Amino acid sequence: MDRYAPAELANAHGPDELISCWLSTKGLLTRPFLSLITMTSVPVQQIVSMAQQRRGSDYRWTGIVALGVLLLLGLVLVLADAPPAPLAAGVPAAQFSAERALKHVEAIAAAPHPVGSARHIEVENYITTTLRQIGLTPQVQKATGRDRWIDMPMPLENIVADLKGSTPRKSVLLVAHYDSVSAGPGASDDGAAVATLLETAKILKSQAPFKRDIVFLFTDGEELGLMGAQAFVDQNPLAKNVGLVLNFEARGTSGPVILFETSDQNAWLIDNVGKAASHPVANSLSYEIYKRLPNDTDLTVFKRAGYPGLNFAFIEGVIHYHTATDTLQNLNRGSLQHQGDYAVELARWFGNVDQIEPGHGNAIYFDVLGKVLVHYSSRTGTLLLIAAALLLGWVFFRGFQQRKLSAARLVVSIGIALAGIVAALAAVLAIQRITMALAMRFQHVHTSTLYSGGYYVAAAVAFGLAVASVIYVWALKRFGPVNLAAAAMLVWFGLSVWTTLWLQGMSYVWVWPLLFSALAWGFVLETGRQERSMLLLAGAIPAVLIVVPLAHKVFTAFGLGSGLIVSALLTLVLSLCAVQVGPNSMPRPSVLPITLSAAGVALFASALLM
Repeated sequence: MDRYAPAELANAHGPDELISCWLSTKGLLTRPFLSLITMTSVPVQQIVSMAQQRRGSDYRWTGIVALGVLLLLGLVLVLADAPPAPLAAGVPAAQFSAERALKHVEAIAAAPHPVGSARHIEVENYITTTLRQIGLTPQVQKATGRDRWIDMPMPLENIVADLKGSTPRKSVLLVAHYDSVSAGPGASDDGAAVATLLETAKILKSQAPFKRDIVFLFTDGEELGLMGAQAFVDQNPLAKNVGLVLNFEARGTSGPVILFETSDQNAWLIDNVGKAASHPVANSLSYEIYKRLPNDTDLTVFKRAGYPGLNFAFIEGVIHYHTATDTLQNLNRGSLQHQGDYAVELARWFGNVDQIEPGHGNAIYFDVLGKVLVHYSSRTGTLLLIAAALLLGWVFFRGFQQRKLSAARLVVSIGIALAGIVAALAAVLAIQRITMALAMRFQHVHTSTLYSGGYYVAAAVAFGLAVASVIYVWALKRFGPVNLAAAAMLVWFGLSVWTTLWLQGMSYVWVWPLLFSALAWGFVLETGRQERSMLLLAGAIPAVLIVVPLAHKVFTAFGLGSGLIVSALLTLVLSLCAVQVGPNSMPRPSVLPITLSAAGVALFASALLM
């Protein structure tokens, strides 16, 4: 039987000749295999190609895994953006209980109690009586304010109670207003905060004295123009000894309690909130936004007078705000619990600090799942930007060195990344137009936009993402994954530079996702691993962790008007994750656009049926 010698095998050229040589060394198996290949007329090169395609198909499902992980993580983050569970009345007396505080809300919010009404006097009497039962001595400060709506004098009565500390230091002032609008009973605005202060006073009174006085101020006339707070600052002797103000508000009936405003030079305050609060929900972007808005609360008066302070509020369920439905039944018990946790924990903490030290600049900060408050200085923010620039430089160096990046294709890819955002916004505008047209024609649609607006916003954003994904899928095929990923990171870097220089409280939104994405891409290019590596998925997760909760809060704050902002934020995330869920990682290139479109249809149909 003819056999190829080892030398002949070594000298064979080409895959056909090499495999034929190998088969010939197998004795009796040689001719049957060669006959089979001859009969089927399949070239060996085609067999090799088919094997490579089969191995490549193993990677075609990594995109499904990545898409599932990112969507599931986003859903979990939205659901986790909620207050802690309310505690029952049977918990230890040292803990705040929403159920115990709810009894105060029931008494306060039985009916509307605007300034000057008989019901308002009843609420005042309830507060003073409860404070006496706790063991405090309330003082009623009588003053006159001027109604900002009708420009006429208005008699006011602030209620003040001082829990004495052990040393003569600046006091901690807890503030809530006890008047309501005439349109509603004010269970959330601001009955929940009044109940919070009453229950907090009871808890703190039962404990050993703190180093500082804890002063409880129930202001009058807040709804008419912050008159009670102004009267306290101008006329009450206790105002001269205030070192820190904690103000509690509401602009809805549910949701987590957000630390949405601070006084300037807040680094020390934020550092201490991070140490004291068990469920901190805060970010420096809300501080940047709120100080540019014309909105006011009692803290506005204290800030103008130079007092350092923190402002807290829950803002979901805004449909009930300042209406007859701001009732006990619509008040979320978890929101009340969260407010009480803040009041007790921060009063204890600041009541025992040796020095109240406002200053040291403004912090950059954000919470992670309401469990941890990440915070750092402006200088650290600049260092993070420099680190992101170095990592991005590493990606570009390796990309150009390996000829996976092209200057011309990169420039075009930047335009495509931005075009995806513009296309998504256009799609959102179109869906909004359709929704408004339906709302004008059908009453049930008009009602559902008010009470279930989240479905309409989510549907519009899903359609916008679907349109953007079509553009990104096409670009990935045409210009390659590295060019599009590098272009997206350049867009994020530009946003990082802009915010670090001019809107530093927002810089964390862009810098942290960019850091992790650039790090992941740097390792992939350095090690030569597949660009579909799950390492890239890990690099994309910080973008979802930071942006999705922010987008949810933007919707909570602005309702149906939030569609464009939410869409822009999530499309930017998509641009950063396009390779992970793109055509090279999917069984079919159309999987991502079809999935997002189907989600949009399902959400819009759900909204219409509600």
